Amino acid sequence: MLIGQDVGTKYVVPLALKFLEAEPLVEGDYYAGDLLLALFRLQTAYWSGNQEEFKQLLTVAKLASEQLSAIEEPFGSDVKLGKEVNAFIKQHDA
Repeated sequence: MLIGQDVGTKYVVPLALKFLEAEPLVEGDYYAGDLLLALFRLQTAYWSGNQEEFKQLLTVAKLASEQLSAIEEPFGSDVKLGKEVNAFIKQHDA
């Protein structure tokens, strides 16, 4: 919730990345993958000043994509999450 509200971002994002490295689809407060999506939606200015964290985020996004692809019978929400994750990767992977 704090990330979505841009509160204490410089303190909360590193913690969120640690959780995501352990479990890329961890549920923040609402549904599996919501923490990852909250980081995707952070302002570009934050990531411009934190390039190493952004690289971590991209790595986590790739792990999440792999996990979502491995789901044999994905629900509609899994499909939607997969599309958002893959779009993020495509947009930012150089």
